[in-house]
Amino acid sequence: MLKNLESLSAYKKELYSLIALLIVAFASPVIPASVLRLLDNIVVNIVIVVGLLFAITQGPLIGIIAMMAIAMLYMERNRTKVAAARFKFNEIQEASDPAQMTVEQEGQPQETVAVREFKQAGPSEAIYLPGKNVGDDDFEAVLDSPNLNHKKVLKPVPNGAASAPDYRNYLG
Repeated sequence: MLKNLESLSAYKKELYSLIALLIVAFASPVIPASVLRLLDNIVVNIVIVVGLLFAITQGPLIGIIAMMAIAMLYMERNRTKVAAARFKFNEIQEASDPAQMTVEQEGQPQETVAVREFKQAGPSEAIYLPGKNVGDDDFEAVLDSPNLNHKKVLKPVPNGAASAPDYRNYLG
């Protein structure tokens, strides 16, 4: 069989290669998903890259068509993965959706869980609540302290080397 391939002209070799690559490219939608999952294998990826490099050495047209065929195979592989993920996601959504109620069930009042009555906090538990022993808001000045209402603006600190005397005690 190899002797027959050697006897073919370069034109016929290129033509047969193009036909084979186009068949692979356009047959990718009918290739089973289990075969397309082989594209995830690192060994298969290496073989595909080597095959693409070989196709490029055969000619620019064969290289371009080979690249298109490989791209279509990967697109089909991705499409099957997305379809499987959508199917699984829809199954999860259907399982988590509550059952639909009938009109009669919707018309009935909702049965709720009984809630215990809340206890009022005692005076020792919450002294911030208003009451007679809470205190008042009158301010009493502290003896021998400066008046808080007579604040003065501090002088600004200079930048750069001029600020060194202010920080001489802090530097080691």
